Amino acid sequence: GSSIARPDPERLERAAAEFLETLRNEDGTLAGIDRTTALRLLAGILRQLRVRGGILLDVLEGYVEARGNPYPLSKIPWMPWVSARRSRPRFVSRKGTAGFDALTKPGPRNRTWYDDWAERLLVPVHPLVAERVGWVLETAMQALARAGLVDHRRVGNDTVWGIGPGALRVEAGAAQFRCTRCGHAVSAARTEADLWDGMPCQKHRCAGAYAREPDRPDYYAKLYRSGDVVRIFTEEHTGLLSREAREAVEGRFKARGPERRPWDPNVLSCTPTLEMGIDIGDLSTVLLCSVPPSQASYVQRVGRAGRRDGNSLALTVANGRPHDLYFYADPLEMIAGRVEAPGVYLDAAAVLERQFTAYCMDRWVRQGLPPDAVPRTVGQILDHLGEENPARFPHNLLRFIETHETELFDEFVALFAGELSEGSVEALRA
Repeated sequence: GSSIARPDPERLERAAAEFLETLRNEDGTLAGIDRTTALRLLAGILRQLRVRGGILLDVLEGYVEARGNPYPLSKIPWMPWVSARRSRPRFVSRKGTAGFDALTKPGPRNRTWYDDWAERLLVPVHPLVAERVGWVLETAMQALARAGLVDHRRVGNDTVWGIGPGALRVEAGAAQFRCTRCGHAVSAARTEADLWDGMPCQKHRCAGAYAREPDRPDYYAKLYRSGDVVRIFTEEHTGLLSREAREAVEGRFKARGPERRPWDPNVLSCTPTLEMGIDIGDLSTVLLCSVPPSQASYVQRVGRAGRRDGNSLALTVANGRPHDLYFYADPLEMIAGRVEAPGVYLDAAAVLERQFTAYCMDRWVRQGLPPDAVPRTVGQILDHLGEENPARFPHNLLRFIETHETELFDEFVALFAGELSEGSVEALRA
Protein backbone atom coordinates (compact mmCIF):
# COMPACT_ATOMS: atom_id res chain seq x y z
CA GLY A 1 0.00 0.00 0.00
CA SER A 2 0.94 3.66 0.26
CA SER A 3 2.36 5.71 3.11
CA ILE A 4 2.37 9.41 3.95
CA ALA A 5 4.10 11.86 6.29
CA ARG A 6 1.95 13.54 8.92
CA PRO A 7 2.65 15.71 12.01
CA ASP A 8 3.31 13.85 15.25
CA PRO A 9 -0.26 13.47 16.62
CA GLU A 10 0.70 13.92 20.28
CA ARG A 11 2.60 17.14 19.56
CA LEU A 12 -0.26 18.41 17.41
CA GLU A 13 -2.71 17.82 20.27
CA ARG A 14 -0.44 19.71 22.70
CA ALA A 15 -0.07 22.60 20.27
CA ALA A 16 -3.84 22.82 19.74
CA ALA A 17 -4.52 22.78 23.49
CA GLU A 18 -2.04 25.61 24.13
CA PHE A 19 -3.32 27.58 21.14
CA LEU A 20 -6.92 27.34 22.38
CA GLU A 21 -5.98 28.32 25.91
CA THR A 22 -4.09 31.41 24.73
CA LEU A 23 -6.93 32.54 22.44
CA ARG A 24 -9.56 32.14 25.16
CA ASN A 25 -7.45 33.94 27.76
CA GLU A 26 -6.37 36.82 25.51
CA ASP A 27 -9.51 37.42 23.42
CA GLY A 28 -12.94 36.49 24.73
CA THR A 29 -14.49 36.92 21.28
CA LEU A 30 -12.63 33.79 20.16
CA ALA A 31 -13.81 31.64 23.05
CA GLY A 32 -16.12 29.79 20.69
CA ILE A 33 -13.28 28.11 18.80
CA ASP A 34 -13.43 24.37 19.40
CA ARG A 35 -10.71 21.73 19.40
CA THR A 36 -11.44 20.53 15.85
CA THR A 37 -11.16 24.05 14.41
CA ALA A 38 -7.84 24.60 16.21
CA LEU A 39 -6.48 21.27 14.97
CA ARG A 40 -7.52 22.06 11.41
CA LEU A 41 -5.91 25.50 11.51
CA LEU A 42 -2.60 24.08 12.75
CA ALA A 43 -2.68 20.99 10.50
CA GLY A 44 -3.35 23.18 7.46
CA ILE A 45 -0.37 25.42 8.28
CA LEU A 46 1.89 22.39 8.66
CA ARG A 47 0.71 20.85 5.39
CA GLN A 48 1.35 24.10 3.52
CA LEU A 49 4.89 24.20 4.88
CA ARG A 50 5.46 20.50 4.14
CA VAL A 51 4.30 20.45 0.52
CA ARG A 52 6.31 23.62 -0.22
CA GLY A 53 9.49 22.05 1.14
CA GLY A 54 9.67 24.12 4.34
CA ILE A 55 11.45 21.49 6.45
CA LEU A 56 14.45 22.80 8.40
CA LEU A 57 17.02 20.17 7.47
CA ASP A 58 20.65 20.78 8.38
CA VAL A 59 21.57 20.99 4.69
CA LEU A 60 19.19 23.96 4.26
CA GLU A 61 20.66 26.10 7.06
CA GLY A 62 22.83 28.08 4.63
CA TYR A 63 19.84 28.60 2.35
CA VAL A 64 17.81 29.99 5.28
CA GLU A 65 20.65 32.26 6.41
CA ALA A 66 20.87 33.59 2.83
CA ARG A 67 17.16 34.58 3.05
CA GLY A 68 16.11 32.05 0.43
CA ASN A 69 18.90 32.75 -2.06
CA PRO A 70 19.47 29.42 -3.88
CA TYR A 71 23.22 30.00 -4.36
CA PRO A 72 24.31 28.07 -1.20
CA LEU A 73 22.37 25.03 -2.45
CA SER A 74 24.25 25.08 -5.76
CA LYS A 75 27.54 24.56 -3.85
CA ILE A 76 26.40 21.16 -2.51
CA PRO A 77 27.62 18.55 -5.05
CA TRP A 78 24.86 15.98 -4.53
CA MET A 79 21.96 18.45 -4.54
CA PRO A 80 19.88 18.83 -7.73
CA TRP A 81 20.36 22.08 -9.62
CA VAL A 82 18.47 24.90 -7.92
CA SER A 83 18.03 28.41 -9.29
CA ALA A 84 15.74 31.39 -8.85
CA ARG A 85 13.58 30.11 -11.71
CA ARG A 86 13.18 26.61 -10.32
CA SER A 87 10.98 25.38 -7.51
CA ARG A 88 12.83 25.54 -4.22
CA PRO A 89 12.01 25.22 -0.49
CA ARG A 90 9.60 27.90 0.74
CA PHE A 91 9.73 28.70 4.43
CA VAL A 92 7.50 31.25 6.15
CA SER A 93 8.75 34.41 7.84
CA ARG A 94 7.32 37.47 9.54
CA LYS A 95 8.33 39.87 6.79
CA GLY A 96 8.53 37.65 3.72
CA THR A 97 11.22 37.93 1.05
CA ALA A 98 11.73 36.77 -2.51
CA GLY A 99 12.63 33.36 -1.05
CA PHE A 100 10.17 33.11 1.87
CA ASP A 101 6.41 33.35 2.21
CA ALA A 102 5.10 36.08 4.51
CA LEU A 103 3.08 34.85 7.48
CA THR A 104 0.73 37.82 7.45
CA LYS A 105 0.33 41.23 5.81
CA PRO A 106 -1.90 44.16 6.75
CA GLY A 107 -4.77 45.24 4.53
CA PRO A 108 -7.47 43.25 2.71
CA ARG A 109 -5.66 43.39 -0.66
CA ASN A 110 -2.36 41.98 0.58
CA ARG A 111 -3.61 38.89 2.34
CA THR A 112 -1.18 35.99 2.40
CA TRP A 113 -2.16 32.35 2.06
CA TYR A 114 -1.91 32.06 5.84
CA ASP A 115 -4.19 35.09 6.35
CA ASP A 116 -6.76 33.57 4.03
CA TRP A 117 -6.52 30.17 5.72
CA ALA A 118 -7.01 31.54 9.23
CA GLU A 119 -9.92 33.76 8.21
CA ARG A 120 -11.83 30.97 6.48
CA LEU A 121 -11.60 28.83 9.61
CA LEU A 122 -12.25 31.53 12.21
CA VAL A 123 -14.66 34.01 10.60
CA PRO A 124 -17.59 31.61 11.18
CA VAL A 125 -16.74 31.83 14.90
CA HIS A 126 -16.48 35.63 14.95
CA PRO A 127 -16.94 37.90 11.89
CA LEU A 128 -14.40 40.47 13.13
CA VAL A 129 -11.53 38.00 13.48
CA ALA A 130 -9.92 39.46 10.34
CA GLU A 131 -8.81 42.45 12.42
CA ARG A 132 -6.68 40.18 14.64
CA VAL A 133 -5.66 37.48 12.17
CA GLY A 134 -2.00 38.50 12.37
CA TRP A 135 -1.95 37.99 16.13
CA VAL A 136 -3.81 34.67 15.76
CA LEU A 137 -1.18 33.39 13.31
CA GLU A 138 1.70 34.50 15.55
CA THR A 139 0.03 32.66 18.43
CA ALA A 140 -0.37 29.56 16.26
CA MET A 141 3.31 29.54 15.26
CA GLN A 142 4.39 29.98 18.89
CA ALA A 143 2.20 27.07 19.96
CA LEU A 144 3.61 24.88 17.18
CA ALA A 145 7.15 25.85 18.15
CA ARG A 146 6.65 25.07 21.85
CA ALA A 147 5.15 21.69 20.92
CA GLY A 148 8.24 20.87 18.84
CA LEU A 149 6.47 20.84 15.48
CA VAL A 150 8.22 23.87 13.98
CA ASP A 151 11.64 25.42 14.54
CA HIS A 152 12.50 29.06 14.05
CA ARG A 153 15.65 30.90 13.01
CA ARG A 154 16.60 34.52 13.47
CA VAL A 155 17.81 35.93 10.15
CA GLY A 156 18.78 39.56 10.61
CA ASN A 157 15.74 41.28 12.06
CA ASP A 158 13.34 38.65 10.72
CA THR A 159 12.06 35.32 12.08
CA VAL A 160 11.84 32.28 9.80
CA TRP A 161 9.77 29.17 10.62
CA GLY A 162 10.03 25.67 9.22
CA ILE A 163 8.95 22.17 10.21
CA GLY A 164 11.43 20.41 12.48
CA PRO A 165 12.85 17.20 10.93
CA GLY A 166 11.70 15.16 13.93
CA ALA A 167 8.15 16.50 13.84
CA LEU A 168 6.88 14.24 11.06
CA ARG A 169 5.79 10.62 11.26
CA VAL A 170 5.38 8.27 8.31
CA GLU A 171 2.20 6.21 8.50
CA ALA A 172 0.99 3.38 6.31
CA GLY A 173 -2.30 4.02 4.57
CA ALA A 174 -3.33 7.28 2.92
CA ALA A 175 -6.77 8.72 2.23
CA GLN A 176 -7.67 11.04 -0.65
CA PHE A 177 -9.82 14.16 -0.29
CA ARG A 178 -11.16 16.44 -3.02
CA CYS A 179 -12.69 19.92 -2.82
CA THR A 180 -16.38 19.88 -3.69
CA ARG A 181 -16.07 23.25 -5.42
CA CYS A 182 -12.72 23.57 -7.23
CA GLY A 183 -11.64 19.91 -7.33
CA HIS A 184 -8.34 20.49 -5.49
CA ALA A 185 -7.08 17.17 -4.11
CA VAL A 186 -5.02 16.43 -1.01
CA SER A 187 -3.76 13.29 0.67
CA ALA A 188 -3.70 12.64 4.41
CA ALA A 189 -3.04 9.73 6.73
CA ARG A 190 -6.08 7.58 7.35
CA THR A 191 -5.77 8.32 11.06
CA GLU A 192 -6.42 11.99 10.15
CA ALA A 193 -9.42 11.26 7.94
CA ASP A 194 -12.00 12.68 10.37
CA LEU A 195 -9.98 15.91 10.64
CA TRP A 196 -9.69 16.45 6.88
CA ASP A 197 -13.19 15.38 5.90
CA GLY A 198 -15.11 18.66 5.73
CA MET A 199 -12.01 20.86 6.22
CA PRO A 200 -11.98 24.10 4.17
CA CYS A 201 -10.16 23.86 0.84
CA GLN A 202 -6.48 24.85 0.99
CA LYS A 203 -6.61 26.43 -2.46
CA HIS A 204 -6.10 30.17 -2.00
CA ARG A 205 -9.45 31.96 -1.64
CA CYS A 206 -11.57 28.91 -2.48
CA ALA A 207 -14.74 28.69 -0.38
CA GLY A 208 -15.19 24.93 -0.86
CA ALA A 209 -14.51 22.06 1.53
CA TYR A 210 -12.89 18.65 1.22
CA ALA A 211 -14.85 15.42 0.97
CA ARG A 212 -13.26 12.00 1.22
CA GLU A 213 -12.82 10.13 -2.03
CA PRO A 214 -13.78 6.45 -2.11
CA ASP A 215 -10.85 4.07 -1.91
CA ARG A 216 -9.88 2.80 -5.35
CA PRO A 217 -7.78 -0.20 -6.35
CA ASP A 218 -4.14 0.78 -6.03
CA TYR A 219 -2.52 -0.07 -9.36
CA TYR A 220 1.07 0.39 -8.19
CA ALA A 221 0.52 -1.45 -4.91
CA LYS A 222 -0.77 -4.43 -6.88
CA LEU A 223 2.08 -4.15 -9.37
CA TYR A 224 4.79 -4.08 -6.69
CA ARG A 225 3.21 -6.95 -4.76
CA SER A 226 2.60 -9.32 -7.66
CA GLY A 227 4.45 -7.97 -10.69
CA ASP A 228 7.86 -8.98 -11.94
CA VAL A 229 9.65 -5.96 -10.49
CA VAL A 230 13.38 -5.70 -11.19
CA ARG A 231 15.69 -3.39 -9.29
CA ILE A 232 17.67 -0.97 -11.43
CA PHE A 233 21.46 -1.31 -11.46
CA THR A 234 23.21 1.31 -13.58
CA GLU A 235 26.69 1.66 -15.05
CA GLU A 236 28.44 4.20 -17.27
CA HIS A 237 29.84 3.31 -20.69
CA THR A 238 32.01 6.18 -21.91
CA GLY A 239 35.31 6.82 -23.63
CA LEU A 240 36.77 7.88 -20.27
CA LEU A 241 36.84 4.25 -19.18
CA SER A 242 39.72 1.99 -20.08
CA ARG A 243 39.09 -0.66 -22.70
CA GLU A 244 39.18 -3.38 -20.06
CA ALA A 245 36.60 -1.55 -17.91
CA ARG A 246 34.27 -0.99 -20.88
CA GLU A 247 34.48 -4.62 -21.94
CA ALA A 248 33.77 -5.73 -18.37
CA VAL A 249 30.66 -3.52 -18.24
CA GLU A 250 29.48 -4.86 -21.61
CA GLY A 251 30.02 -8.44 -20.53
CA ARG A 252 28.11 -8.01 -17.27
CA PHE A 253 25.29 -6.18 -19.09
CA LYS A 254 24.94 -8.92 -21.72
CA ALA A 255 25.27 -11.86 -19.33
CA ARG A 256 22.24 -14.15 -19.24
CA GLY A 257 21.24 -17.42 -17.62
CA PRO A 258 23.52 -18.87 -14.94
CA GLU A 259 26.27 -16.37 -15.80
CA ARG A 260 24.16 -13.37 -14.79
CA ARG A 261 24.42 -12.15 -11.20
CA PRO A 262 21.59 -10.25 -9.44
CA TRP A 263 23.68 -7.07 -9.19
CA ASP A 264 24.83 -6.98 -12.82
CA PRO A 265 23.84 -3.74 -14.62
CA ASN A 266 20.55 -3.62 -16.51
CA VAL A 267 20.72 0.08 -17.45
CA LEU A 268 23.68 1.72 -19.22
CA SER A 269 24.30 5.45 -19.41
CA CYS A 270 26.29 5.79 -22.63
CA THR A 271 28.06 8.25 -24.86
CA PRO A 272 28.29 7.36 -28.59
CA THR A 273 30.91 4.73 -27.62
CA LEU A 274 28.00 2.27 -27.76
CA GLU A 275 26.82 3.51 -31.16
CA MET A 276 28.77 1.06 -33.31
CA GLY A 277 30.41 -2.30 -33.10
CA ILE A 278 28.79 -3.65 -29.93
CA ASP A 279 26.16 -6.38 -30.17
CA ILE A 280 23.73 -6.62 -27.25
CA GLY A 281 21.16 -9.08 -28.51
CA ASP A 282 18.26 -8.61 -26.09
CA LEU A 283 18.50 -4.87 -25.48
CA SER A 284 14.88 -3.70 -25.50
CA THR A 285 14.89 0.06 -24.90
CA VAL A 286 17.03 3.02 -25.96
CA LEU A 287 16.58 6.56 -24.60
CA LEU A 288 18.46 9.29 -26.51
CA CYS A 289 19.09 12.44 -24.45
CA SER A 290 19.27 14.62 -27.58
CA VAL A 291 18.42 14.39 -31.26
CA PRO A 292 21.34 12.76 -33.14
CA PRO A 293 23.20 14.91 -35.68
CA SER A 294 22.07 12.87 -38.69
CA GLN A 295 19.68 10.15 -39.79
CA ALA A 296 22.58 7.70 -40.01
CA SER A 297 23.51 8.35 -36.37
CA TYR A 298 19.88 7.96 -35.34
CA VAL A 299 19.61 4.60 -37.09
CA GLN A 300 22.87 3.42 -35.52
CA ARG A 301 21.79 4.40 -32.01
CA VAL A 302 18.21 3.16 -31.97
CA GLY A 303 19.33 0.08 -33.89
CA ARG A 304 21.08 -1.17 -30.77
CA ALA A 305 17.68 -2.34 -29.49
CA GLY A 306 15.28 -5.01 -30.72
CA ARG A 307 17.72 -7.47 -32.23
CA ARG A 308 16.31 -10.43 -30.31
CA ASP A 309 12.74 -10.40 -31.59
CA GLY A 310 12.35 -7.20 -33.64
CA ASN A 311 10.47 -5.33 -30.88
CA SER A 312 11.98 -2.30 -29.17
CA LEU A 313 11.16 1.07 -27.63
CA ALA A 314 13.20 4.08 -28.79
CA LEU A 315 12.64 7.42 -27.03
CA THR A 316 14.33 10.71 -27.96
CA VAL A 317 14.45 13.87 -25.84
CA ALA A 318 14.42 17.07 -27.92
CA ASN A 319 16.38 19.83 -26.21
CA GLY A 320 15.80 23.53 -26.71
CA ARG A 321 18.31 23.83 -29.57
CA PRO A 322 17.43 24.73 -33.18
CA HIS A 323 18.59 21.31 -34.46
CA ASP A 324 16.47 19.38 -31.95
CA LEU A 325 13.45 21.64 -32.32
CA TYR A 326 13.54 21.28 -36.11
CA PHE A 327 13.17 17.50 -35.91
CA TYR A 328 10.72 17.77 -33.00
CA ALA A 329 8.41 19.66 -35.36
CA ASP A 330 8.84 17.00 -38.07
CA PRO A 331 10.07 13.78 -36.38
CA LEU A 332 9.48 11.61 -39.46
CA GLU A 333 12.29 13.43 -41.25
CA MET A 334 14.66 11.95 -38.67
CA ILE A 335 12.91 8.62 -38.10
CA ALA A 336 12.23 7.77 -41.75
CA GLY A 337 14.61 10.18 -43.45
CA ARG A 338 17.11 9.21 -46.10
CA VAL A 339 20.42 7.90 -44.82
CA GLU A 340 23.16 9.55 -46.86
CA ALA A 341 26.06 7.23 -47.64
CA PRO A 342 29.40 8.72 -46.62
CA GLY A 343 31.32 9.99 -49.62
CA VAL A 344 34.92 10.84 -50.42
CA TYR A 345 36.61 12.28 -53.51
CA LEU A 346 38.70 9.32 -54.64
CA ASP A 347 40.81 11.26 -57.12
CA ALA A 348 42.46 13.37 -54.39
CA ALA A 349 46.21 12.85 -54.17
CA ALA A 350 46.38 13.46 -50.40
CA VAL A 351 43.67 10.85 -49.76
CA LEU A 352 45.34 8.34 -52.07
CA GLU A 353 48.70 8.75 -50.32
CA ARG A 354 47.18 7.92 -46.94
CA GLN A 355 45.23 4.99 -48.35
CA PHE A 356 48.32 3.62 -50.09
CA THR A 357 50.32 3.83 -46.84
CA ALA A 358 47.56 1.94 -45.02
CA TYR A 359 47.41 -0.65 -47.83
CA CYS A 360 51.16 -1.26 -47.63
CA MET A 361 50.98 -1.71 -43.85
CA ASP A 362 48.06 -4.11 -44.23
CA ARG A 363 50.00 -6.23 -46.74
CA TRP A 364 53.05 -6.19 -44.47
CA VAL A 365 51.03 -7.47 -41.51
CA ARG A 366 49.40 -10.22 -43.60
CA GLN A 367 52.75 -11.87 -44.38
CA GLY A 368 53.15 -12.71 -40.70
CA LEU A 369 55.15 -10.73 -38.15
CA PRO A 370 56.89 -11.55 -34.88
CA PRO A 371 55.15 -10.18 -31.72
CA ASP A 372 57.73 -7.41 -31.25
CA ALA A 373 57.67 -6.12 -34.86
CA VAL A 374 55.63 -3.06 -33.82
CA PRO A 375 56.36 -1.53 -30.38
CA ARG A 376 53.43 -1.12 -27.99
CA THR A 377 54.06 2.60 -27.36
CA VAL A 378 55.01 5.60 -29.47
CA GLY A 379 57.80 6.35 -27.02
CA GLN A 380 59.57 3.12 -27.93
CA ILE A 381 59.36 4.05 -31.61
CA LEU A 382 60.80 7.52 -31.04
CA ASP A 383 63.65 6.19 -28.90
CA HIS A 384 65.03 4.17 -31.83
CA LEU A 385 63.83 6.25 -34.76
CA GLY A 386 67.34 7.48 -35.62
CA GLU A 387 68.83 4.01 -35.70
CA GLU A 388 69.22 2.33 -39.11
CA ASN A 389 68.22 -1.05 -37.72
CA PRO A 390 66.14 -2.97 -40.32
CA ALA A 391 64.60 -5.10 -37.56
CA ARG A 392 63.02 -2.13 -35.77
CA PHE A 393 59.84 -0.26 -36.66
CA PRO A 394 59.36 1.71 -38.91
CA HIS A 395 62.52 0.61 -40.78
CA ASN A 396 61.22 -2.95 -41.13
CA LEU A 397 58.01 -1.60 -42.75
CA LEU A 398 59.93 0.73 -45.06
CA ARG A 399 62.22 -2.11 -46.13
CA PHE A 400 59.17 -4.25 -47.02
CA ILE A 401 57.70 -1.42 -49.12
CA GLU A 402 60.99 -0.83 -50.97
CA THR A 403 61.36 -4.53 -51.72
CA HIS A 404 57.79 -4.91 -53.09
CA GLU A 405 57.29 -1.38 -54.39
CA THR A 406 56.12 -2.20 -57.93
CA GLU A 407 53.88 -5.07 -56.86
CA LEU A 408 52.21 -3.01 -54.11
CA PHE A 409 51.65 -0.02 -56.38
CA ASP A 410 50.09 -2.01 -59.21
CA GLU A 411 47.76 -3.93 -56.88
CA PHE A 412 46.63 -0.74 -55.15
CA VAL A 413 45.85 1.11 -58.40
CA ALA A 414 43.99 -1.95 -59.71
CA LEU A 415 41.57 -1.72 -56.76
CA PHE A 416 40.07 1.46 -58.25
CA ALA A 417 39.31 -0.12 -61.64
CA GLY A 418 39.91 2.95 -63.78
CA GLU A 419 38.44 5.48 -61.35
CA LEU A 420 41.73 7.38 -61.04
CA SER A 421 43.00 9.93 -63.51
CA GLU A 422 46.44 9.60 -65.10
CA GLY A 423 47.59 12.65 -63.18
CA SER A 424 46.64 11.12 -59.83
CA VAL A 425 48.37 7.85 -60.69
CA GLU A 426 51.56 9.63 -61.71
CA ALA A 427 51.45 11.86 -58.60
CA LEU A 428 51.09 8.77 -56.42
CA ARG A 429 53.92 6.98 -58.28
CA ALA A 430 56.22 9.95 -57.69
